[in-house]
Amino acid sequence: MKKIVFGIIAILLLTTLVACGQKDEPTQLANPWSDHATLAEACSTVGFDLTVPEHIEGYDAPVYRTMTNLIEVIYSHGDDEICIRKAIGGEAGNDISGDYNKYSEHTAVHNDKIDGEVAGNDGIAYKATWQNDDFSYSITAQSGIE
Repeated sequence: MKKIVFGIIAILLLTTLVACGQKDEPTQLANPWSDHATLAEACSTVGFDLTVPEHIEGYDAPVYRTMTNLIEVIYSHGDDEICIRKAIGGEAGNDISGDYNKYSEHTAVHNDKIDGEVAGNDGIAYKATWQNDDFSYSITAQSGIE
């Protein structure tokens, strides 16, 4: 009887060890971004316009990307990036920047057309977000803007 119980336990342990040794293929999430060759193509994809500089001095040519109801334009210079975004949905406080850093300084910006905020540290702005009509906007600068 002890041999039978021992045999069953041994089989269960071996089965468990074999199962632990098997590797499942890693699961990857689909990339939600679509790249575009031109700003016009990106705007056509999301169904609204965005006006941005054709270039920023010292930065590479912009990269245009979209995902559902959002357009993004990225200007790169080495590790530094400036990112401009626009999305459908102009609710107050709608932060579409993708920048979740904590900042010590926050300046509210309000006038008859926009409601927004500039956030940064030590007098340097790293993020600006605002709403106008039915859209939300953001500009982020990794190196900051004085």
